[in-house]
Amino acid sequence: MNILLIVQAIALALYALPMLFVPSMFWSLYGVTLSDGATVLVQLFAGVALGNAVLSWLARNTGHSELRQAMLLAFFIGWTVGFIVTLNGQIAGAMNALGWMLVAWCLIFGLCFGYVRFIRRSTGQAQKPQP
Repeated sequence: MNILLIVQAIALALYALPMLFVPSMFWSLYGVTLSDGATVLVQLFAGVALGNAVLSWLARNTGHSELRQAMLLAFFIGWTVGFIVTLNGQIAGAMNALGWMLVAWCLIFGLCFGYVRFIRRSTGQAQKPQP
């Protein structure tokens, strides 16, 4: 579980920083041209992603708790919605072939957080509280 939060923190930070500081250049890699309004929304999204990166990093060593379970559920929902949105956008032709990487990234993180939150917990493999 700690590894998942660490990987998410690093991935989100590495993704959020270019979206925050050079959004047009970053999205041009995906064949997307941003309007002024879209640039603001991308930077807003980057701020949220950066906040989630910090949350993941700070929560990586917390024990099993209701708050941690709520956080895992929130990450699962976020990645699942991200998967649906990116898949829909990719099918609609909003991004070039590199967009499939985003679809896969959202799917993988969604499945991982879903596993840790629902399956691992229900099979009794959830982490025990740390002293």
